[in-house]
Amino acid sequence: MKKLEDLQVGDEVVFSTFIYAYQLGEVVGVTRAYIVVASYDEFDHVYYYNKRTGKLRGLSGCKRFIVQVATEELKEKAKKLSINRHTLSY
Repeated sequence: MKKLEDLQVGDEVVFSTFIYAYQLGEVVGVTRAYIVVASYDEFDHVYYYNKRTGKLRGLSGCKRFIVQVATEELKEKAKKLSINRHTLSY
């Protein structure tokens, strides 16, 4: 299984933000310290996650906003929540 340190541009991830608990996204950039992630739903936003801890930049004390390597189980959970989110918003 891949680790956060091994992620490369184009890899699929599941991450959480201020608004959504599980979102599918893609790694669009990798720096020495951060993993840059863009959501499939809102590709105009990018989020920076610490490469070592997986936490959202600027929120190091908060365990809620993290990035994870996409597994089949996490993908299914994110897809299900995405369908529910889009159904309820209209």
